[in-house]
Amino acid sequence: LKPFWLKTPGQLCSSLCHFIRFIMAVVAHWLGGHAKQRRVEGKSIHIEGSPGSLWSSRAERLASFGKDQGPAENILVLDATPDLTSLGVHVALTGTDWGEQAGVYAYVDEGNWVKLVVESGQEGAAALIFAEQHNFVPRVVGKVPLTAPVAGAALRLTMQEDGTAVAEYSEEMDSTGAGTWRLVPRGLGWLTPGELEAAGLERGRLELDDPRAEERSLCALPHPHGWRFALLVEQWTERKQMPVVTFSLLDDVDIEVQE
Repeated sequence: LKPFWLKTPGQLCSSLCHFIRFIMAVVAHWLGGHAKQRRVEGKSIHIEGSPGSLWSSRAERLASFGKDQGPAENILVLDATPDLTSLGVHVALTGTDWGEQAGVYAYVDEGNWVKLVVESGQEGAAALIFAEQHNFVPRVVGKVPLTAPVAGAALRLTMQEDGTAVAEYSEEMDSTGAGTWRLVPRGLGWLTPGELEAAGLERGRLELDDPRAEERSLCALPHPHGWRFALLVEQWTERKQMPVVTFSLLDDVDIEVQE
């Protein structure tokens, strides 16, 4: 058994919940749009895929992609409560096109957030993305290729008192919470401003064989006391019938949605 000071936030939460069983009641609200399918059923949240995006600004998205679907819709935002500093969910991802993603966010507004998401890639590949955005300027802090085809993963985002966020994940954990949490490393994350300057580069990312790829990743919010947890999907290719993503809560949280 690990002593408590060597455990990750997710492992600590699991250990405490094993001995202390209580259910935290949290009020939540839907932001943006009205999808045909968005509902909460016990510990499961079902959200229809949204073509919108929170990545950078509308002007930047238009410049980069030539089109823009507006911000993400169907954001389930949990009201802030002092006791809710960590949120674990299992995300069952049904995306098949590059960039389609779903996960848990520390959400301030459209231009400021931290996110931990599963993102679909090409030919069934998927990656874990741990990123931050300050005033519409995003940065990928950690990126981990997932070994299994796109099916989902367990994600945990823990916010600390100084406004930094710790991310954990598990590929083998199912919706019951059985499995082992791992801290998200930098992996294929972007180089820091200091690393870019030292290398004489304008942009760049780490490679998996770089020793720095094993370092723990940390994100930060520009407003450490103005965030709320949120569940959302974004950047989904429009279809005649949009897929629905299922989030399964891994903590004893009872969500009451107020329209």
